Amino acid sequence: MRRYAVLAAAAAALVLTGCATRIVSSHVELGTDFAQYRTYDWGPADALPTGDTRLDNNAIFRDYFQGAIEKQLAARRLVLVSHDPDLLIHTHTNVTHQVGVQPIIPHEYPQNPRSQGNGCAPTIAEYEISTLMIDVVDARTNTLVWRAWSRDDMSGTIDDQQRLQRAVTEAVVEMMKLFPKHL
Repeated sequence: MRRYAVLAAAAAALVLTGCATRIVSSHVELGTDFAQYRTYDWGPADALPTGDTRLDNNAIFRDYFQGAIEKQLAARRLVLVSHDPDLLIHTHTNVTHQVGVQPIIPHEYPQNPRSQGNGCAPTIAEYEISTLMIDVVDARTNTLVWRAWSRDDMSGTIDDQQRLQRAVTEAVVEMMKLFPKHL
C-alpha cells in the first residue's frame, strides 16, 4: 500500500511540475541591425482586455510589467526618452481560464475488494494560463523588429501582489535573455 502512495505522490508532483513550466520564445525580424537602436519610449497602451478583470486596468500590474522591462532595457544600454525614440515598446497580456482533467488508469491502482465500482475518479484542475508579450517596434518605419512572449500557469498568483510581481519579473528576465545583442 505504501508503494502506491509513493507512486501517486510522484505522479502528482510530475503533473504539477508539468503544469508550472514557463514557455518563453521570441521572434526577430531578419536583417534588423540592432546596433542602430539607442533609445526607446512606450507605445500606446494595449486596448485589448486581458481576459481577467483582476488585471484589466490594474495599474500595479502594469507598473510591475513596465518596470521589469525598463530595468532589462537599461541593462542593455537602451535609454528611455520622451521625444524621437528609436524604438517603441508595446506590451500585451492575456489570461485564459482552463480546466484540465487527469484520468486515473484503473489498472495502475488496484481496486479495494470492499468498495463499490472502481473507487477511482479523475482529478479535475482549474488553472489560469497567462501570456505576457513584449513588442519592440522601429519608431521610424513602424515595423515590428522583435517580439517575445512568456506563457505560464498563474493560478493563485494574480491575487497575491508579491507572487505576481515575482512572476512578472521572472517572465520578463527570461524573455529579455532572447533580445538580440546590439552593442
